[in-house]
Amino acid sequence: MACDLSPAPAQRQGKTIVIRLDPLRFFLWSKIQEMEQMGREGTDMALGYYGWNPSLPPDNQLEPMVQAELETILFHELGEAKDRSFPQGLWRSLLVHFPFSRIELYLRTLKDLLADTHSGGTLNYIVREKKAGSLGFYLSNLKGLRRLLFPEIVSAIRQFKTHEDWAGIEQARKKGRERLVFQARRIRELAETSMPSQPEKFSNRFEQEFFKPLGL
Repeated sequence: MACDLSPAPAQRQGKTIVIRLDPLRFFLWSKIQEMEQMGREGTDMALGYYGWNPSLPPDNQLEPMVQAELETILFHELGEAKDRSFPQGLWRSLLVHFPFSRIELYLRTLKDLLADTHSGGTLNYIVREKKAGSLGFYLSNLKGLRRLLFPEIVSAIRQFKTHEDWAGIEQARKKGRERLVFQARRIRELAETSMPSQPEKFSNRFEQEFFKPLGL
């Protein structure tokens, strides 16, 4: 009868991945109810591929989507487990030194996108299985910093709506991953020269190299 403090549909602890159906149901239902234009673009695409009919009762339509999205969110966790762009010790150290900061937000966003673009992650799975509905939901989640850091996939999904070109999605995944991996490598280099003795120097360099080019 109690809800977890974390609403995440999937979580990983070591080699164990837990997928929780109720949070996934709530997440998908919130997407369906979404009014924000940026998110609605992808949600409408997903619902179209799933054959959602707003004039029919939602229960019998929602559950097939929940089952179809289970493996999609599983592959995000698998991609995160397999990605080695950030050494675990360095990752935890940076989060400890910059808690509740925009650096932490950037690092977490980058780590999520590295998981999604990994060859064993979300997007590779979506392309391999040709899950157009999942691709729409993926676009609906690309907001804020996620969208700024991975613009290729936004353009590729929009083109997909017209041409259904899976090769274009795969090309965007590879191109985006190449840049994201480079960023992770650069962050490691900055950390090696500045952390933990000079966190202010690291912070200043981070602002200049990562936030300033985005106009943030």
